[in-house]
Amino acid sequence: MQLRCCFFRRLRSRILGQVPFDHKTPIKLYELIVECKLTFTHHFKPHAQDLLTNIITTDLTRRFGNLKNGAFDIINHQWYQEVDFRKIITKAYTAPWVPSTSSLADASNFEKIKEEKMPMAKVDKYEAEFAGF
Repeated sequence: MQLRCCFFRRLRSRILGQVPFDHKTPIKLYELIVECKLTFTHHFKPHAQDLLTNIITTDLTRRFGNLKNGAFDIINHQWYQEVDFRKIITKAYTAPWVPSTSSLADASNFEKIKEEKMPMAKVDKYEAEFAGF
């Protein structure tokens, strides 16, 4: 689920420039993610809405990437029709910007975020969803 949410978040923020779920407290953010109630602004084209909805759906029998075609449901989606995945795989595209780094571990291009202590909830409403996590 975490990988699916990260992919979804990146894809939506690429399309619109904003994240799909946001809250100042991490526990509320997790609740919003698990509830998975999406709303789309008028800026979203139908193909983008369809792709995002099918990636984030909680119904495993309908979720892209989980169906018999696997990742090809995503790769072959209409929203990606102009993307040449062979060029991506072979690194034939030139990056529009390459950050300067001093080493492979250099994280200076990322903003520094102060970690906040997460309060523990009195009742675990999502125990089943995170079983074995």
